[in-house]
Amino acid sequence: MTALDAWRSLLGADRVVVEPTQIARLAMNITEYPARRVPAILHVANRREVEAVIAIARAHRAAVYPISTGKNWGVGSKLPVNHDAAVVDMSGMNRILEVNERFEYAVVEPGVTQRALFEHLAKREIPLRFNMTGSGEETSIVGNLLERGVGMLGQRTQDIRGLEVVTGSGRVVRTGLWHCFDGGTVAAPACAHHYPAGFGPDLTGLFLQSNLGITTAAVVGLRPRESVTLALLRTEASRLSPFVDAIARLRKENVLRDRVEIDGDDDPRLHGLGVGGDSALHSWWTWAALWGDREIV
Repeated sequence: MTALDAWRSLLGADRVVVEPTQIARLAMNITEYPARRVPAILHVANRREVEAVIAIARAHRAAVYPISTGKNWGVGSKLPVNHDAAVVDMSGMNRILEVNERFEYAVVEPGVTQRALFEHLAKREIPLRFNMTGSGEETSIVGNLLERGVGMLGQRTQDIRGLEVVTGSGRVVRTGLWHCFDGGTVAAPACAHHYPAGFGPDLTGLFLQSNLGITTAAVVGLRPRESVTLALLRTEASRLSPFVDAIARLRKENVLRDRVEIDGDDDPRLHGLGVGGDSALHSWWTWAALWGDREIV
């Protein structure tokens, strides 16, 4: 029996895709990366199936490559790193396993998108929000965390309170204090996610932008809803240096708490707002968000 046969026996033929036109879509990306040879796309539905897929891969010395929703635009999209790796598609693992309002976190699977978590919080009128990125609504929260994505409130890795990972050896590893509880993904008490550093060495960093395992769930920190004002500031080129110094000081004093983006006049987003585009002025435009109570903003 080949690895492909074993995966079909495990998942069913309908969830082991070998059809050439569907596999060819994996090569679609906005970069110039060439296509890869991909023997199959494996659609998994839960952690147990991920464990079994890895066990088969080990037994047959077959390579696998995981994706969450496959919308990693700008960094390869769904494209495997090497030839002959079966793609493990986890978009079907889309459960929001827990939202804890008191301790401000959510436990999500890789297929949970920005839209899904936003709608979940809004429908239940939970007064919390997450560190959203400027990418699409259907992008994976877990996938972007693992790629060290940058949200509107800063680096998303700072939001990680714990990861559940199936390693290449088949062992399930949970980082932070999560590993202290044997109950699994949803049985751990809230205190398991209150101190993400855990005891001893913090293993979370091992699984960021690495191939040491497949992440099957993540604990993501949430934040209270606050008022927000978007500031768009114009600075002449001759005053850019002291302006950047002033921005740096505001960041250090935590007045500006998230990222600040400085763009030239030729940025097309500025043209859509009716500003920018006047190269004679040699101006720079800065986007910054102010968060907090309305009085503070």
